[in-house]
Amino acid sequence: MKKYLKQAKTGINKKVNDQLYEKSGKGEKMKRIAALTTMTCLLLSTGMIYAQTPGNAAAVSPQPPAIDASQVDSQASASQGKEVSEEKLTGILTDIKKRFVIYDKGASFRYSVNYESGINMYNFSWESQETSTYMKYGEDGNVYWYYRYAKESAQPSYQVKIKSLPEYDRSEAKVIAENFLLKALPKQSRDFRIKQGTGNLSSDVYSFEFEYFRNSIPAEGISATVMVNSITGDISNFSTSLNNSISYESYEGALTPQSAEKAYRSELGVKLVYQSEYDYEKNVFKRTKLLYVPAYGNEYVIDAKTGKRINLYRDFYNMQYAGRGEGEAAKDSAPMIQLTEQEIAEIQAKTKLSSLSQAKAKIAGYRLESLEKDMAVTSAQLYESKMNTKSGYIWSVNYASPDDRKSLSVQLDAGSLEIIGFSSYGYGYIESQISQAQIDSARVKAAEALKLYSSTSQGSLKLDEVYLNEQLGSRSQYVSVRYVREENAVEFPENYIHIVYDTASQKITSYYMNWYDIELPKPEKTVSPDMIYDKIFKENKIELKYRIIYASSSKIDGKLIYEINQDDYMKPLVFDALTGERIVTVNDADTAIEEYRDISQSRYQDEVKTLMLLGIGFKGGELKPSAAIRHDEFLYLIAQTFEYAPVPLYSMDRLSDSQIAGIEQQLVSRGVIDKDEKLQSRIISHQEAVKYLIRALGYEKLAVHTEIFKLNLADAEKVTEKFYGYVAIGDALDIIVKDAQNRFLPSSNTTRDQALKMIFNYLR
Repeated sequence: MKKYLKQAKTGINKKVNDQLYEKSGKGEKMKRIAALTTMTCLLLSTGMIYAQTPGNAAAVSPQPPAIDASQVDSQASASQGKEVSEEKLTGILTDIKKRFVIYDKGASFRYSVNYESGINMYNFSWESQETSTYMKYGEDGNVYWYYRYAKESAQPSYQVKIKSLPEYDRSEAKVIAENFLLKALPKQSRDFRIKQGTGNLSSDVYSFEFEYFRNSIPAEGISATVMVNSITGDISNFSTSLNNSISYESYEGALTPQSAEKAYRSELGVKLVYQSEYDYEKNVFKRTKLLYVPAYGNEYVIDAKTGKRINLYRDFYNMQYAGRGEGEAAKDSAPMIQLTEQEIAEIQAKTKLSSLSQAKAKIAGYRLESLEKDMAVTSAQLYESKMNTKSGYIWSVNYASPDDRKSLSVQLDAGSLEIIGFSSYGYGYIESQISQAQIDSARVKAAEALKLYSSTSQGSLKLDEVYLNEQLGSRSQYVSVRYVREENAVEFPENYIHIVYDTASQKITSYYMNWYDIELPKPEKTVSPDMIYDKIFKENKIELKYRIIYASSSKIDGKLIYEINQDDYMKPLVFDALTGERIVTVNDADTAIEEYRDISQSRYQDEVKTLMLLGIGFKGGELKPSAAIRHDEFLYLIAQTFEYAPVPLYSMDRLSDSQIAGIEQQLVSRGVIDKDEKLQSRIISHQEAVKYLIRALGYEKLAVHTEIFKLNLADAEKVTEKFYGYVAIGDALDIIVKDAQNRFLPSSNTTRDQALKMIFNYLR
């Protein structure tokens, strides 16, 4: 495509010349060619194709990320490591240049040495005007990090920035990645295996992930990533988390997979829960389902030696939520619309909402421990909320001490004045190891708070003992207590009350209720747990693996565990309790396109597969090549060809109004559609589809001059006049799709197959 653009700036390309309207006589034709060449240059000079017009600055390629000064200090020494001799450094550089191509001509060379993982790590950099190369080299001969950046010379900045088709396909790039890994980790590359499903193309780069195996057992947390440029085939980045300081547990005495399956059933297993689906735009519940889910969540695994359940994430989890209940996080992210004083007055006149003075009086009556005598109200808001309220509105009242060091925020149902939640801050943070006595105190204080603040029946609440007891021994100032709604002996985890107890002040500092009254169906005719277990062990695999645990700043362990492989959540452990079917959540934001089940029916399989690498196409596993494509779907495909493009398309019906508006704005800004044009659900013809592609290339001002073109198509007379120039340029650039009889069929419906073929041709 860059070739065609270059030809367009100096004169119209030969193929277009050959399609010009011919007058009789050779001299007349040459005059018209010369005239058109001049006209083309005048049209293009307006900047419709090139932004590089007089007065416009050329785009400058982005610079590589800044490198820490300690990594490029040529005067650095190994202060914590072993002494580095000139002879040793020379030997290392010789070894590097034997294994890798280093662009060192005219480059400034710098280095430093760090002591990591028990060995010296050498940080090298070669920087020139053309390229920069950075490398971390271990004295064990391994390369732990490599980054190469080729600086492009200043190029014209096009108004339309589109993706580039790869010169190397995924299989070729995979070979390049594997060969580089062999050079980077010569002694340990055999312990790495490429992860299935990696190698997707993003921003002209394939990214391949390799998993590390120790004693033929996968070590989760240790990996290597190789990034290959799809245009040049060069390695742009390599990194590995390989660490020689890890102490791996012996695999002798580990349970067999069969014993691990039995341990999973008894120690972890599944449980029956309710799950609701809520439509936040319409503020209604769509339905409530009964599901089988992991009884202890995905944080738990089986100890491969003892067969007991263990939670390897506990310390991280408690640190993440220390002093902040998960309910608070949910509350903060919930969309709350603040009302004006006029709106509040009108609502209160028509409803039975409480006034602010009544809300403050009720808060005083609750006698919250965090509401100290010297605190005063600093602000208050009335919000609309369909969640957690019967009235549909929330009073939020905020307090602060005179010095602003302590604060309290309280939320009440604006109708009943029941507490929805409160949180206080400013009491400092004193981390200590949580004791059993503190767990017990938290349990007692939480039960008291529940009686004071909640009108929910105590029979509908179940204390989450596992959640509470897992905090024993962790380092924090806070203990979190969670009550879950339970009906018909089945938990409804989405309804809960979360309470935080401060071990230092011995106060409840946070309380949050996430609750909505919906009818929960009785669990009748559910499949048995045994059926679910049979499905799990048939379709999933229980795997023996090492889990890397950072026991301390100086101690890293490889803990041997058994875990159910969920195939990156493509096979999640969530099942419909009535049918036993696995429930797989569809991720609309995923940029990967599943292999089309019907791709064999496509006439353009290679082109379609290439576009899949670029994230251009349809999700859901079906291409439907012969189906007619709609106007909005085709324009969505064009938007996918741009930088910062939308994700692959499932269905236009799944897009919100704001998402569609965003796509329209993007297309308008790039000149593909007019400012008042909207995406439409009608079928699009061949000639109209070509119009949008020619606009996307920036040839609009040339295409409107229909009088300068002559089409050499068998059915040229059927092309509508207003599309004539677009079709002519599209034919000249080999964008349009023709049949064996050289017919374009301009008014025919564009199929999904033809649409992708034209998109491919347009990118070529």
